[in-house]
Amino acid sequence: MNIKKTHDENLLDAQLDFIMNAPMEQFEEYFSETGIDRTEFNLKATSAFDRAFENQAKAQQAVEALASLTPAQQATVAKNLNIRRSVLSALREHRAVVSSIPQRFMRLLAAEIGQTLEAMNIALAGPSLTRLISQHKADGKPIAIPPRVSFEQLLRDAAMTEVEVQELMREDDSWTP
Repeated sequence: MNIKKTHDENLLDAQLDFIMNAPMEQFEEYFSETGIDRTEFNLKATSAFDRAFENQAKAQQAVEALASLTPAQQATVAKNLNIRRSVLSALREHRAVVSSIPQRFMRLLAAEIGQTLEAMNIALAGPSLTRLISQHKADGKPIAIPPRVSFEQLLRDAAMTEVEVQELMREDDSWTP
């Protein structure tokens, strides 16, 4: 699967390439030209990597919590969130465009499975296991993976009523049908 990278992702790749592959002389030149204190830089870099690893661990925990729901737990979570089980399955399979999911709903989902909002956002934005497996070479024709769609489209595809869709798509807590 060939995913086009954004400008920011390409810039991050270039920065990481510099960090990983540049000779120490280039680092020294960079530090002297910019006036950056190497000790402070090292502390900030270590802190940033620690936060990234911590966020990734929390996201992995959220993925596992969502994936390990039993059918009975799935039914309960779907009922509590007022969604069809097919919507929950689509979320478990990372088929929703995460930015299209109202944060109000994400908070409710996170609470239902005992995770943080940040962990849920990171977890659902990542590739699903199905997507990762499909990237490897296979003997037969690869399985077609459904594209990510908006959360609203998932709701509509699950034959939810317009009132249900509007209720789930709202961001604030003041609107009621």
